[in-house]
Amino acid sequence: MEQIENIAVGLRKTARLEDLRKWHRVEVICPKCRHRAVINPKDLWARLPGRMRIAELGYKLRCTACGNRHGIDIGIGRLKRD
Repeated sequence: MEQIENIAVGLRKTARLEDLRKWHRVEVICPKCRHRAVINPKDLWARLPGRMRIAELGYKLRCTACGNRHGIDIGIGRLKRD
């Protein structure tokens, strides 16, 4: 499993998907069932426009465990360097 280090990429309200780099990871947490998932930015780039703000991602995502679409928590991290 990849080791992720939490970081801040600007303010999430203003940072966009195009600001993410290949070493970043987007961690999402469902508030209903606490399911966690890590998303590679290239998977987001393939589906969503680069100008989309990271703060808006919560409205586009759905929990794969329980189906919840509301209140998804989003965190930005990067792979730890060896």
